[in-house]
Amino acid sequence: MTTLIVVPARGGSTGLPRKNLASVGGLSLVARAVVAGRQFIADVGLPPTPILVDTDSPEIADEGRQWDAVVPFLRPSELASDLTPTHENVLLAIERLSASHGPIGTIVLLQPTSPLRTSDDIVRCWSVYDLTERPSIVSLVRAPHGLGLALTMDDNGVARWATERPAQSTRRQDATPVFYPNGAVYVISVDVLRRNRAFLIPGVTRGVEMPSIRSIDIDCAEDLESAESLHEATLDASLALGRHRAGGRRRCLVFAQLTIPDPNDASAGVEQVDAVATAGADAIVVPLPRTPVQQGLPDGLAAACRRSAAHGLETIGVAESSDAVLDPQCTAWGLRISEGEDVASLASRVSATRRPLFLMPERVALTTLVNVVAELRRVGVTSLGVVAEGSTPGRSLFLEAQAARFALRAAVGWSAEDLEGALAAVAAKADFVVLRPALGSRFQRTTPGTALNLAQVRVVTDLARSVATSAGGEA
Repeated sequence: MTTLIVVPARGGSTGLPRKNLASVGGLSLVARAVVAGRQFIADVGLPPTPILVDTDSPEIADEGRQWDAVVPFLRPSELASDLTPTHENVLLAIERLSASHGPIGTIVLLQPTSPLRTSDDIVRCWSVYDLTERPSIVSLVRAPHGLGLALTMDDNGVARWATERPAQSTRRQDATPVFYPNGAVYVISVDVLRRNRAFLIPGVTRGVEMPSIRSIDIDCAEDLESAESLHEATLDASLALGRHRAGGRRRCLVFAQLTIPDPNDASAGVEQVDAVATAGADAIVVPLPRTPVQQGLPDGLAAACRRSAAHGLETIGVAESSDAVLDPQCTAWGLRISEGEDVASLASRVSATRRPLFLMPERVALTTLVNVVAELRRVGVTSLGVVAEGSTPGRSLFLEAQAARFALRAAVGWSAEDLEGALAAVAAKADFVVLRPALGSRFQRTTPGTALNLAQVRVVTDLARSVATSAGGEA
């Protein structure tokens, strides 16, 4: 029997109109639930598992499909009321899907109104679940005070103890811990759901505690504002790059992309690296040619890598193809990918080297990248960065970075062709910025508007450190 992930998303909402399409960190609540579900599938190694967006709204259905969720039908109108229990819609969906997906044994329910829930939260619930021994799991959050300190208040403002006897002690630390369901994760066997017609069965359901910072439940505009302010604090999509760390609210790292006209010109490679180091960059980016592994890198690129290490710079070798040389002198690898490209071969090679990987997508949708990253993590790539180019019209770089960090659980940076683009990336709190195109073989002249010169590299690095210092981060 298969597992079905369900994202229940009713179209109507009294407290907050179009609530499930509202965004936190640049992604809609529906998208965040679908992405978390897909990350969970990859993390626990499930076979291909459908993620169903169960809704009565064509608009929400379109949003679900945009994120590769299954939306083969809409809820019937008689089950679209806010008074309809969630389990009724889920049981109907199971019946409607059984013909096409076979028998379904387990439901993982992810309510979109828990936007700060992560794949780790789902995995923790899943690890406790057992189809026969522990067939019902729910995520819980600890109440700030015990039940013995709870009060009720009537219409006249008169307070009374909520329990039969008042607490013997009013000290919070003496109270018995109290938990309540936060709505983020439910895991239940279909048989148990059918028998009890409920997701939470007292005496049967096991609870898994979630941190309060990720337990916010969206019901009104104030909740949405709180989630937005908490969102960045819950992200730690970082990677280790030699002596640096990219992401995790650290300062923006500056990478300078080199172009050596003659790859065998060792003096040109050394000169470029010396200049980049003087300008204050953190790493160089060099192309990795299609050369048989036993031949190693051409002299110019090899000299650049050695000089980079002497300066304390990191070296990111960019593979233009799956058969490129992965030179051991490189601190990390970069991989250019396009829509529909198979990256499994190089990913397996990269995972064996235990080096960080930077994806450099070319016109690849974020939804596609989510699937690519899931495959990379499946083969063992754990330290990951993503290099974006430009920005989606109508969206800020800051929102793009937030959305990609959550969706990909990766450090996110931008590739900039000019000073304006580089400064915008730093100001938008990108995790890193790649300065391109080439700085010029001799660094004497640059063509205005087409290349970065060393003075501009210094401006970018100075701004990156200034932004980090003013924000209280590491400079």
